[in-house]
Amino acid sequence: MTLHLNYENWKLERFQYPDDCFSAAAPAPVDGIHSFHTSNTDLTLDFLAKGFYDEDRKSQCFLVVFSGAISEQTRASASAPFFSGAGLAGNTRLPLLSISDPTLALDSGLTLGWYAGNAQTTDLLSIIAKNIDRVASCTGLQPVLIGGSGGGYAAINIAARLDCAATAIVWNPQTSIGRYYAQAGRRYIEAAYPEIAIPPGSTNSQKEFQEFLDQAVDTTRHHLPSAESIDSRHKIIFLQNRSDVFHMSKHAGPWLNTTKFQSVDRNAFQNSKGNILLFIGDWGQGHAPAPASFVAALIPPVNAGMTLLQIASQHLSNSQYSAAKAFHWLAVRPPTLKDFTFRQRVDGVDIHLDVSVSTNLGAESDFEYACYLYDGPQRIAHNWYRPSPNMTFKDISSCGPLTAKLYLRDQLGAIKAVSKSLQKNSDIGASHQA
Repeated sequence: MTLHLNYENWKLERFQYPDDCFSAAAPAPVDGIHSFHTSNTDLTLDFLAKGFYDEDRKSQCFLVVFSGAISEQTRASASAPFFSGAGLAGNTRLPLLSISDPTLALDSGLTLGWYAGNAQTTDLLSIIAKNIDRVASCTGLQPVLIGGSGGGYAAINIAARLDCAATAIVWNPQTSIGRYYAQAGRRYIEAAYPEIAIPPGSTNSQKEFQEFLDQAVDTTRHHLPSAESIDSRHKIIFLQNRSDVFHMSKHAGPWLNTTKFQSVDRNAFQNSKGNILLFIGDWGQGHAPAPASFVAALIPPVNAGMTLLQIASQHLSNSQYSAAKAFHWLAVRPPTLKDFTFRQRVDGVDIHLDVSVSTNLGAESDFEYACYLYDGPQRIAHNWYRPSPNMTFKDISSCGPLTAKLYLRDQLGAIKAVSKSLQKNSDIGASHQA
């Protein structure tokens, strides 16, 4: 097995350990690279430690930083290990434990491994969590896990495995490897599990790759634990860029919609357990990383022991990165018929349904719309999701009472519906909510 490693670039002392974890009786890690053998190969799990013996620091926490995807440019000119967070630690004056994903050493072209492990170390997530617990125990400090995108996936996944209390600050995280781009997932499997044969065509789409992944690898490594299952000792500040449409609909939504949230501000939401805070922000186009200054500004409040509600009201609500437009989440505020005005027009055998959305629910552009037309229990026509709630149903032969069921889907993929009774030759009929 050829490993693609270069420790010399870091110009730090390297400490090697025969086992996979800091000793329970060990003091805080000294500055340098700490390498642990997690298998019977030369592949190691590498931590960069810095600042635990800084006498001027005033911290209750230490940072644990995970890297997202390595850029193609960086990957072409550098080898593992890859460490992030030195600038963040310097700005916040907190000790740093930065973690390099060992899977990146297996393939010189691999840019993302999600810290999900490999054939040599299938329990990598648990081993990393055990090391963080050991450092927390020997220092008396609480970990703050930091990561964006694939690093955010690792931060949440590992936070959920900790025995100690912890806070994770993540931005635009993936919540499932299988729901990410299939080619990136294929590249990871090829490097991490070369013995697994990937069937032809299984990476043509996310759905096909997800099905393959569910059969090939333990699902606890490529899916986050459910939002509902996150222990109350583990807090998550989930920062999501609103224009990152892919991560909003494919990652944030499917994970967050499985538990109950309530609104705490026009762009901030907290789950019923009180340990997950979602903030919908606006800091760039698409999958832009959260600005370093924005993330750094959230760390002192966490270090000071502020609650998530305090952080939301004092540091997020008035942030320059709070989206100017309020976010309307149907899972938090479902629609009622009072939120719509329905107007029915008949043109021969065609029915035109014009729908206006109340500003109390949101703007028309906040949602996508689909509509089914029923004659009694039978569905006789439909319109699939589209940007407008105005629908036309053609060649409707029934002359009896009809029901239109209007579905709304928001940017997080939450879907709610209302039903409206129609009469073939009238604008107004009885109505009820679905």
